[in-house]
Amino acid sequence: TDILLPFLSLLVWSCSCQPSGINATLAEAERLMDARPDSALVLVESVDPSAIHSRSTRALHALLLTQAQFKNYINVPNDSLISIAVDYYDSSRDSYRKMLSLYYFGRVRLQSKDYSKSLYSLIKAKDLAESLDDDFWVAMCAQRIADIYNETYNYNEAVKYVRIEFDRFQKAGKSKYITWAMLDLAQSYYAVEKYDSCMILCKQLLDSALRYSDEYLRQDVGRAMGLCNFVQDNYEEARKIYEEICRMDDANVNDSAYLGLTYVRLGKLEKGRDLLKAISDVSAGPGVWFRYSYYTAVDSTEKALTSLKILDEDSEKIIRELVNHDLSGVLMDYHEYDRKILESELNNHRLIIALILISSISIGVISLLMFLRYRKKQILLIERNLAVARNFKEIMETHDKVSKETIRHLMADRFEVFDEMMKVMYEDGDSERSKKRISEMVNMLVKDFSRNKKKIAELESYVDKHYGNIFTSFRMEFPKLVEADYLFFLYSIFGFSNSSITLFLQEKDTMAVYDRRKRMKRRIKNSTSKDKDRFLAVLG
Repeated sequence: TDILLPFLSLLVWSCSCQPSGINATLAEAERLMDARPDSALVLVESVDPSAIHSRSTRALHALLLTQAQFKNYINVPNDSLISIAVDYYDSSRDSYRKMLSLYYFGRVRLQSKDYSKSLYSLIKAKDLAESLDDDFWVAMCAQRIADIYNETYNYNEAVKYVRIEFDRFQKAGKSKYITWAMLDLAQSYYAVEKYDSCMILCKQLLDSALRYSDEYLRQDVGRAMGLCNFVQDNYEEARKIYEEICRMDDANVNDSAYLGLTYVRLGKLEKGRDLLKAISDVSAGPGVWFRYSYYTAVDSTEKALTSLKILDEDSEKIIRELVNHDLSGVLMDYHEYDRKILESELNNHRLIIALILISSISIGVISLLMFLRYRKKQILLIERNLAVARNFKEIMETHDKVSKETIRHLMADRFEVFDEMMKVMYEDGDSERSKKRISEMVNMLVKDFSRNKKKIAELESYVDKHYGNIFTSFRMEFPKLVEADYLFFLYSIFGFSNSSITLFLQEKDTMAVYDRRKRMKRRIKNSTSKDKDRFLAVLG
């Protein structure tokens, strides 16, 4: 540094005195760009733009200044500067600088979320890098193209370019970049639900992070592993990972939110409550999801609904942003380029832009339809379950004492809760909360009456004992029926409604139950069984 500073001072003085000094300063800045980007920035900024008279020098100055700003993590507000370089090198034979100008133009547009212009520029830069056989810059372009697809939720396209990024960095022998490209690949595998592939890469990266004591890498790898475990319901493993991340200095609110979600999934509601207090100022993202999940778990309906509204608003905001991306300017640019590039290349680029537009709109429409479908499904499910609950209630009120005690026994510890909720529903005028609670209870009861073999066996024993061995006789008279037919006959003995039996048998709709009833009555009528009148009486 002591040797470099006097040299820099000399160059700054030279460029202020004569035009030839400007070229020397820019040449030195270009040489230092990769090894010492801070020094390169000092040199480029020392050049007075008003002293530049040559188009080629002005273009090089614009390119190097933009490049140095990015390398020093300085925000580039607009593309006015880099456009000077793009315009000049577009008709130049200097393919390398043309490629660089397109790459940095793409990065500026990406920073402004102008995805279509950014994508087009980066693909052009990637094509040029490939023609130059420059693996490093092919990888750099592919990395930013993948960023565009990730930000527009087109993860299947993103993973293709991340693979190119990783492969080309390996070919270029850039060890510094290979590790982070591997992390990009792991995160892309997670996004397309290839969790096993993601975990394999993460374990390799974790070994590297521990070997070189790289806390930043270790934290990012932990986040990917935590998400993989969380979405696969490995909540205990996810908890361990997020607790470790949250102990690190650079842990963020999202890390705490995911830790809180694992606590909720594991039933550790007290820990979830304590963590929620610490991040109560969160207004978007996983923090709101955590808040909604916690309040749902503790049955705090009003607070849960407030969080759900925020989640809905966030989803709608994303949809609006994707749908409202301005592509008109890009299409005009494409027509402009039509006179400059081959028709096949133009068609290929148009297809890419169309895919982004279609994908964005499709995501918005599908998300909206899925939400509306979910809402409608929930309403229908609650109404259906309420009908089944009323059927349970009717059975309890109309059957004899022995039958009621049997039903009480079969419902086990849920009976008292169920009976109390039915009273609450009638007392508070069918409130949404009571309906939802009763619907949840019915779901649990349906599992007992449709999947619990022990419960079903108890039902069979009961009807045989109190109805003259009718169920066993039915099985013996009609030994070739499917198991669903026997269960249908059993439920009919108890007086369950068609809606209830539809749920127990897991049919799509009640018409299937009506058809089964007709088919069985016809078969019984055509049989020679001495008990067919008893059997028909059960089916009504």
